[in-house]
Amino acid sequence: MSDRSLAGQYSDSHGTDPGFIQRVEQAFQVLQTANISGLIEVETATRTIRVLVDPSRREAARTALKDILPSIPRRLKVRVDANNLRRVTPAIPVIMPGEEITIGRSSMGSYHEKMIIIDDDPKISNQHLKVRWDGLSRLEIKDVSDQKNALIDTVLIGPDWMELEPGAKVRIGETTVSFQLSDPVS
Repeated sequence: MSDRSLAGQYSDSHGTDPGFIQRVEQAFQVLQTANISGLIEVETATRTIRVLVDPSRREAARTALKDILPSIPRRLKVRVDANNLRRVTPAIPVIMPGEEITIGRSSMGSYHEKMIIIDDDPKISNQHLKVRWDGLSRLEIKDVSDQKNALIDTVLIGPDWMELEPGAKVRIGETTVSFQLSDPVS
């Protein structure tokens, strides 16, 4: 099986699930019963289980595994709306699982940093927000600017990480940024 597609994933990053190893055994049994060949990867350091199958069998495997491995990582699309046309780079920003990005007006900073640049809103700092996404359920944001003017509804975003719901709208300067779940990562 050279071309594989993610059919299921489960992470127990806090190490609180005593049935973690049993999930691996159950996933194996479910695939065998459904006659789906696949690869089960177990990362013990991060306590993550991934099941990879032939793309043509992915939906059948996802259905069979939904109770055992309920979490499938997804990309997070970032939408930028403004009263005036804003130039955004990249044009269709996406946050991949495990990534941390910076949203700001300039790419000045580390070359290793992934950025979404909104270059013509003078009320946005060069580096204004940091966003991180675990690919499953945890989206976090913090304000790293000197302006401290980023809002979720009427709640001010502070310098510490705070959880953000996918779909939430964040206002910085004259710009609104929202985060939408997209298709599962294959």
